[in-house]
Amino acid sequence: MKLQRLRALLFHALLLALVGLLGVIATRHPWEVDLSRDGRNTPHPATAKLLQQLDGPVTITAYAPEHPVLRAGIGDLVERLRRSGATIELGFVDPVREPEAARAAGVRRSGTLVVDYGGGSERVDTPSEAGIADALARLSRRGNPWIVVLTGHGERALTGTAPGDLGQFGQLLEQRGYRLLPLALVDTPQLPDNAALVILAAPQTDPTPTELERLERWLDEGGPLLWLTEGEVRPALLAARLGLQPLPGTVVDAAAAEQNLDTPGVAVSARHPAHPVTQALDGPVLLPGALAWQLRESSGWQATPLLHSSPRSWNETGELTGALRRTAEAGERRGPLPLGVALTRTAPAGEQRLAVLGDADLFSTAALGLGVNRSFGLALVHWLTGERRLLGVPPRQARDLRLDWSAKAAALAVALLLLALPAVLLGAGLWVRWRRRRG
Repeated sequence: MKLQRLRALLFHALLLALVGLLGVIATRHPWEVDLSRDGRNTPHPATAKLLQQLDGPVTITAYAPEHPVLRAGIGDLVERLRRSGATIELGFVDPVREPEAARAAGVRRSGTLVVDYGGGSERVDTPSEAGIADALARLSRRGNPWIVVLTGHGERALTGTAPGDLGQFGQLLEQRGYRLLPLALVDTPQLPDNAALVILAAPQTDPTPTELERLERWLDEGGPLLWLTEGEVRPALLAARLGLQPLPGTVVDAAAAEQNLDTPGVAVSARHPAHPVTQALDGPVLLPGALAWQLRESSGWQATPLLHSSPRSWNETGELTGALRRTAEAGERRGPLPLGVALTRTAPAGEQRLAVLGDADLFSTAALGLGVNRSFGLALVHWLTGERRLLGVPPRQARDLRLDWSAKAAALAVALLLLALPAVLLGAGLWVRWRRRRG
């Protein structure tokens, strides 16, 4: 008996020693596993790439009270970013005890981060990887490039709030350090030389010959252009000059059903070519009501399709109602069809870049959150403005913001929650009452 007790005590002693040893090892050599969807608790590869490209230290000052949970969360966030190889110094300031320091930094809410890098400073109101990455993306850029947004012919507004406007896309560009300048060609003899990009967002009327001449002068001088089109392509002369001919009708795509969309009038571009704009995309770009292009020979321009519809698509020339079938006699071509084209040529100042998309709705407030439209739009602007360092840094967004149910699934949920469950509870109550009366 004594020998058995001795063995039991020895076993428990060794077990406790092993547990203690494992605790010491875990403290000195921590090991983490991210089991969240899409690895949200580890730095995004694009964020890690941006941090590795920084050529100096980063200082983050957190204006947070001495609350252990809040400060620990900020510390864990910064520690995850340090693992990418960046030198990040973290300091805390209690805005309650040091209100003057918080006021001088422009801090108005607890938990605000002030990111300093390269002689510049940015505030991040909510501690997050996306906020810090956006701040560093702005600070790593030298200056704040101007983007000229042409107006005067019913173009989509990059500052509008309507579902069809491009207001959220404009805010996204401003968050990345761009400055938007609405400009009507009729009011200016020429476009500003210091503009990094000109955006022509689906004009509803044709420009005058004078306005078109000013836009073509910008192109002749090597300026970049982002041209969003829809419906009738305007100006048609510009498309012909670039070697682009729009196909008739609207692209319909059977692959839209796989994206839980209830209309075939949304083109799905899921297979991306090897191009700097699309290299970091990890999902489909969705284009509502898009038109397709036919590429023709154009002197001096090299055209590269960026977006294609699926092989189960075609350009429907009729109404998008009822059962749709492709009619080859009406000029309807089987997919994949080019939906967006990148054009380059050699200019005196270097490579000139243009992008023409057969849709403006993909950047609208109603569709910007679909697929990877946000990431594609931001990467496209970075490429057009020559921001090579930022091409692989897409905005972080949750993939489960929407709950897409089919009509059958929604009807089943309604039947279970509003009919079956109340009926079961009512039946159980009646049965209990009957049993008590019998007893």
